[in-house]
Amino acid sequence: MDGAKAIHIQTFAYTLFTLIVLVFPPAMCDDEGEFNYDLSSKYGPFNWGNIRPNEWYLCKNGTRQSPINLEENRANLVFNSGIQRNYRPANANLRSTDHDIMVNWTENAGYISINGTQYQLDQCHWHSPSEHAINGKRYDLELHMVHRSSNGRIAVVGILYKIGRRDRFISTIEDDLRLMAENQTRETQLGIVDPEQVAGIAGKNYFRYNGSLTVPPCDENVLWTVYNKEVRFLSSIQN
Repeated sequence: MDGAKAIHIQTFAYTLFTLIVLVFPPAMCDDEGEFNYDLSSKYGPFNWGNIRPNEWYLCKNGTRQSPINLEENRANLVFNSGIQRNYRPANANLRSTDHDIMVNWTENAGYISINGTQYQLDQCHWHSPSEHAINGKRYDLELHMVHRSSNGRIAVVGILYKIGRRDRFISTIEDDLRLMAENQTRETQLGIVDPEQVAGIAGKNYFRYNGSLTVPPCDENVLWTVYNKEVRFLSSIQN
């Protein structure tokens, strides 16, 4: 990792919102040159399906592609909690890639249950700006809690952020991010991390729909739960 990456990680230590913008510029991803997130690029989202026509066919021709605009007057807004969280604190590491910043649990961190199916918690990461919109509005940041079932289906819980007061969990990893920047490393151990503290979910209203991965190969095997009016706050300067 070069000095620029270290600076980017250190920036995150002060504000997660700023870090993701810098760590993941539109023309950069894990496989730089193969696909990116620049809408005007020939390798951008509108052209993913043309880059690997066989493997990434759904990116161009899928019928349940994510993200989408979520509308409160549509039937996909659920008012009663049909999701049970059974998280538990477990060891995790913090990873930096050209794509994002991720908290990856290395032990059993529990699961969620949706309609009788258990989905084991795998990792969480952030996108900036938010991938989903609510009533046409995008937020500053979107947290994705990624879960997987025993039969390979994926359930992602999305939580939106906007700039506001200090976020408690992000504050706890500031020192780790600074050390990653200083040591120019991509991964560090966090110790025990409580998923409930990361998610911070209190509300019961959410949007639920069947969609896809938001990166190639855009597989349409994702059950999305995006919390409505569950907007987290992030300090513009966390120090």
